Amino acid sequence: MKMLIHGKWVDKPEKINVLNPYDGNVLDTVPAGTVDDVKKAIESAAEGFTISRDMPVHRRISILKKTAKIMQTRFD
Repeated sequence: MKMLIHGKWVDKPEKINVLNPYDGNVLDTVPAGTVDDVKKAIESAAEGFTISRDMPVHRRISILKKTAKIMQTRFD
């Protein structure tokens, strides 16, 4: 698994185990993000908010519907 930061997939050599809270088994491993990674992600989210807040509602709905369709095809 990688982190998506500002439209780019980022991997890190250090990993963190994601545990199942029920039985403690490892479900996956994820990159151990740095403080810099968090700052970049927050800056990117703020930039995205600035863009989307000025976007008409019907345009945002259209984007979300397309995103949902893509996610559904990948889930199936």
